[in-house]
Amino acid sequence: MGAGAQTPLHGRLADVAAPVLLVAGAEDARFAAIARELAAAIPNARAALVPDAGHAVHLEKPRAFTALLRDFLARADAGRAPFHPPHAEEMRA
Repeated sequence: MGAGAQTPLHGRLADVAAPVLLVAGAEDARFAAIARELAAAIPNARAALVPDAGHAVHLEKPRAFTALLRDFLARADAGRAPFHPPHAEEMRA
C-alpha cells in the first residue's frame, strides 16, 4: 500500500459493539446514503438524517445536531435501549 492508503474495514463493521450514531444532512444525498449503509452494517448503529441540512449539518442545524448528540450520549451513558432518532419534525431547528 502506498502513502495515504487505508486498509478496507467494511467487512469488520459487524464487529463494532459500541453504540454508533451517524448524523447526516438529508440534503447531502451521498453522505445520507453512506450513513444508512453503515447503520445497516453496524449492529447497534442508527442513522439520523437532519432535514434541510447538507454536508455541514453540525453548522447548518446546530440545535438539531446537538439534540441528537445529547440524546444519544444520555442513552449510551444510561445503558438504555438502542437509540432511535426522533421523527424529522422533532429535529427541525
